[in-house]
Amino acid sequence: MAPLYIGDQGKAVLFHTSGTNLNTTGAGFWVGEVQQVSVSESEGYRMTRYAGTATRDVQQITQGAQTFGGTVTIYPQDFRMLKYALGSCIDSGSPTPYQHDFVATNNNNGTLEVGGESLPAFNMELSQSVLIGGSGVNMVRNVYGNFVNSFTISSTEGELVTMELEYVGRAGSFASGATTAVTEDTNRCFQWADCKWVVPGSSATATANIKSWSFNIANNLELPNYTDATRIIGTPIPTNRDYAVSLTYNADSSQGKAIYDQYFKGGSSFNMSFDATASTGSRTLFVAFSGCKITAFDSPLVREGVQEFTFTVTPQTVTAVEQSLTFKYNAE
Repeated sequence: MAPLYIGDQGKAVLFHTSGTNLNTTGAGFWVGEVQQVSVSESEGYRMTRYAGTATRDVQQITQGAQTFGGTVTIYPQDFRMLKYALGSCIDSGSPTPYQHDFVATNNNNGTLEVGGESLPAFNMELSQSVLIGGSGVNMVRNVYGNFVNSFTISSTEGELVTMELEYVGRAGSFASGATTAVTEDTNRCFQWADCKWVVPGSSATATANIKSWSFNIANNLELPNYTDATRIIGTPIPTNRDYAVSLTYNADSSQGKAIYDQYFKGGSSFNMSFDATASTGSRTLFVAFSGCKITAFDSPLVREGVQEFTFTVTPQTVTAVEQSLTFKYNAE
């Protein structure tokens, strides 16, 4: 019996791009405590039938448009993937801790990797390996030109922070040889107790009673497939960007009037912030949300237990600053 591919020998390694979003440059980097990577790929097979064959069966099966995509689910040890969701990262600071300023880009901005594109791409190696059985027995898939279509971080009380990336890739390749070595980050991942939100209508230092939360960035990528003598898609085009924050509280009498009456029904704008601190001064994230409005609110009446507020905040702009132990999030 041939050796099985078992989960403990699987690995996901990411790479910077250079020159074009299909070119890999530099060493692979660790992306966090990866829980699962899905790859939804299609060869676009078409089944065709035509007159004159005297059969009800399919006559030809041909390859069509080639597409790649999927999700990456991670327990984050840092937030470097914000660069790929927002568009820009400025690295600074030396010696440690190092600072990374994330800024949302528009379609008149260029990335460091490819000047004519407003979102950076990453390349990814996914390997399913065995340590016995000779050479040429690994399954190594490379997916190139990956763009973040949707980015979400979330947590709930007592749990780890989860990061999920929905990505779109442009091309792929297969190998069966050695996999890329990558240095493991042994710092603990971020958890619910590292995090706090400051939302108007509550304390100035931390909003009380939050049970669960999520923050999403949607790039709403358009996927062209040009007549250009290739089956792969063209570079994805970022359309209008959307942000959404979802918060669920144990309902508090000091918060109800402001949240519901002033901000949801009254439509008042506000600013708010999110902090995550795994290690003070060296592993922190601060996210600022400006021009916010509560665009959805729900508080079902239940016959027992604590009542809850669940609402969606829609910001106009988002910026983020991270302190980390990694010198460069951009290619060195």
